[in-house]
Amino acid sequence: PLGRKLKIPSFYLWLRWAGTKPEARILDVGCGGGGLLKKLYECGFGHLTGIDAFLPADHEVAPGLNLYGRDIREFDGVFDLIM
Repeated sequence: PLGRKLKIPSFYLWLRWAGTKPEARILDVGCGGGGLLKKLYECGFGHLTGIDAFLPADHEVAPGLNLYGRDIREFDGVFDLIM
């Protein structure tokens, strides 16, 4: 409906304040099932990587959203933001 306020997630405001743009490469260490990364994906971020030693296997959740089941010491990459 017209006049309805859109609720912007607080994490999105924090990322904008930090200068993180939707094209940024973001790594979430200890991502679990990728819940936060999925929300970022829904907000337009498209280069998202999650790593968690307890994930049973690597998998692509969506184009540009990948989760890896391994230890951070076994992972290599270049990122604009690591959280």
